[in-house]
Amino acid sequence: MPHQENKSLFTGVSAGSLFLSIILLAAGWHKWPDALFDYGYQLYYPWRLASGEVLYKDLITSYGPLSFYVNSLVFRLFGARMDGLVCFNLAIISFLCLLAYRIFSSAAGSRAGQAAAAAFLVFFAFAHYRPVGNYNYVAPYSHEMVHGIFLSFLAFELFMRYLRDGRSGHWAGIGLLLGCAFLTKVEIFLPLFISLSAAHAAAAWRKPEARRKTALNAGLMALAFPLVPLAFLWILSASMPPGRAAEELLRQYAFLADPGMRSLPFYRTVFGIDHFSANLQGMLAAVLVWLAAAALLTLIARRLPKAAIAAGAAAALFIGVNHAAVEKFILIDLFRPLPPAMLALTVYWFYRRQPRLMILALFAFLFLSKMLLFAHLFHVGFVLAMPATLVWVVFLLEEAPRPLRLDPGGASRWRAGVILLFAALACFHGAVSLRWYALKDVRISSREDYLYDYGPAVTTRGVVLRETLEYLNASLERGDTLAVLPEGTMLNYLSRRRNPSRFAYWTPTEERLYGDRLAAQELEASRPDYVLLVDRDASEHGARYFGKDYGKAIYDWVKRDYEAVRSIGEEPFSGRGFGVTVLKRATATAPRPAAAAGN
Repeated sequence: MPHQENKSLFTGVSAGSLFLSIILLAAGWHKWPDALFDYGYQLYYPWRLASGEVLYKDLITSYGPLSFYVNSLVFRLFGARMDGLVCFNLAIISFLCLLAYRIFSSAAGSRAGQAAAAAFLVFFAFAHYRPVGNYNYVAPYSHEMVHGIFLSFLAFELFMRYLRDGRSGHWAGIGLLLGCAFLTKVEIFLPLFISLSAAHAAAAWRKPEARRKTALNAGLMALAFPLVPLAFLWILSASMPPGRAAEELLRQYAFLADPGMRSLPFYRTVFGIDHFSANLQGMLAAVLVWLAAAALLTLIARRLPKAAIAAGAAAALFIGVNHAAVEKFILIDLFRPLPPAMLALTVYWFYRRQPRLMILALFAFLFLSKMLLFAHLFHVGFVLAMPATLVWVVFLLEEAPRPLRLDPGGASRWRAGVILLFAALACFHGAVSLRWYALKDVRISSREDYLYDYGPAVTTRGVVLRETLEYLNASLERGDTLAVLPEGTMLNYLSRRRNPSRFAYWTPTEERLYGDRLAAQELEASRPDYVLLVDRDASEHGARYFGKDYGKAIYDWVKRDYEAVRSIGEEPFSGRGFGVTVLKRATATAPRPAAAAGN
């Protein structure tokens, strides 16, 4: 049970967190994803796999296979509908809440567990902080991220159980979970593997007499780890040579050695080195804000009401005068200090001999390694910054009063201030999400599925996509194949039209990995009946327009072998606005020899 101090306040805030989560869930119903990019292939790939096709052989991806096959199983069991996947993800959210509660309760008490679960719900589960959707746990841009963090929390739950009862069998379960995480994304697996390995090393260093048992635990984990990857290798080897199956399973790990991948503009922006000086300044500004908030809370805790009221009034006045700037700062800059904070807490808890909190802080720090200079809650931060945010909340709530040497009454007032601070931040972030959800009022639907996009007040894209889908359903014959370029597999999925090529989408990253000539050869050999050219500004990837800055060989093939039959909206890649061009294969086009694509 939570401590008696602040119990009514804490209970009220916990209930408010649940209420806010329900509001966000209802307001965002079928508005969570982006209507065109990323989430489409999270539906399209499982649909294809559920119909009997094989990942890597029939569909290209650089990710691990686990999530695609899990989602295809959901489609097989409940039908190929978005709602089935949504309900499955809501179950994952519920279990993540439970796991967050159990893990942090074990590490710092039940109040910490409740705070961690509430923080996950209000800051991450149903978030929509930027114009592009997808960065939430209901309809994520990458299910590998969501499944990976779920597997990680399961592994930490077993680790906490091991610390309680000392049973070595838990490490066999941890090994199985590590093997599953290996088949998601590299940025999930490596932090989990390193942090659990560090836990082994710390245990052996702290208790030399337990080194034999530590070695046994490591052996059990090592024996269990390859079981799931080997099972997938066996399954995939039924459809391709075993060597190629192994190569595909290891592909994303091979990319780590490719300096060209690390130099891509998208990854430089996420990491924060594209604007190194500005990002450091933003981090310093955020550190000063957190220190100012801590000073205000300390004044309250030490019963200095006049100083606290004066400081609070000054802060309120500043926020009121600079509302827009403060809103931008909270959303973009406030959580920048999380990486150094997690590193400092790892060292702090190591020397305080608190292994549970230490390993959680280390894991949170490693999870932030992809966004070290630009930590934030939006975009990929919905997963990568989640563990650090939970650790930060728990530290401020439970641990910070100790170094401040507050008496019991002062600690109680400090915790009340922390609770109210994060309640205010939760309300702010919830309001941002609700604002974006409210702007999505154009329904794009097929017989099986539907979702919402922005209305004309924001962009014409929703209207254009709706008209495009209506045209496809009315004009294409049953069985006609469709390639959507450069991105837009959502249209393949909603219209239930296969792309006969392995390359279901094309970005500058895919161009770096595979080369556009290979994709052009495979597309030409597969001869889709129709091609859609869909407007896309890919500047965040370092190349703006398809056909001009990247994908030139593919674009030339389309222009040579296809003729336009319908234009909806503006001309794609013209810079004048969103639009789609529908092209049909020219009747005089003869099939060409298939490329040696290893398919």
